[in-house]
Amino acid sequence: MKILIDIGHPAHIHYWRNFAKIMLERGNDILLTTRDKEITIDLLHHYDFSFYNLGKPYNGLKNKIKGLITFNYKLLKIAKKFKPDIFLSAGSPYAAIVSSMMGKPHITLEDTFNFEQIRFYMPFTDVVLTGNYEHPSLGKKEIKYNGYQELGYLHQNYFKPDKNIISELGVKDNEKYVVLRFVSWQATHDRVHNGIMMKNKIKAVHEFEKFAKVFISSEVDLPSDLKKYQIKTDSYKMHDVLAFCSLLFG
Repeated sequence: MKILIDIGHPAHIHYWRNFAKIMLERGNDILLTTRDKEITIDLLHHYDFSFYNLGKPYNGLKNKIKGLITFNYKLLKIAKKFKPDIFLSAGSPYAAIVSSMMGKPHITLEDTFNFEQIRFYMPFTDVVLTGNYEHPSLGKKEIKYNGYQELGYLHQNYFKPDKNIISELGVKDNEKYVVLRFVSWQATHDRVHNGIMMKNKIKAVHEFEKFAKVFISSEVDLPSDLKKYQIKTDSYKMHDVLAFCSLLFG
């Protein structure tokens, strides 16, 4: 079987990477496509996947419409060459539309329930997989499974946190540390929302460091007075970092 997996966000690599490796071991062909968003390319190289980089994502509503056309065209060209039997994604409108154009099924994961996005990909999608926790119904295409999609990479069969990360971070024995996560608020579903103001982020940092060592993971450039807190470990070690921290703030 030929399987095309479209990656829209670094987290999507984690959702699919163990599945992809299992399917490769069983003799299937896997192709990953992606946009160059944040640490996505670094993670794909680290996990040694073959992939096509479709380019940088577009910001702003008008540019995203342009991006939709551009990325659909690029993905269609790649898919016609690869000839997948099925498309997989985590809410990718590109995979949904191109799969429909090629007459192939598209299966997506969903756990954020951004209906702006869901309404867009749903007409072109065959199955939506969701956990069986309480959430809005997605209709007849929804299949619920007993669990969370994060268990695809954080289940104990796949993930054993490496305690060496503590010394790598420069954290002393018995010293607590906290991780602050700041996002860019550039996604389409962020349009009517606001994040934490920078002055309040700075205030939070100084408040937390009264009790623990502070590390910041940020999608955007930090002001000069916060750069010293920016975490410098390899991106693929972030779950080790989170496994031993006392608090995550985001």
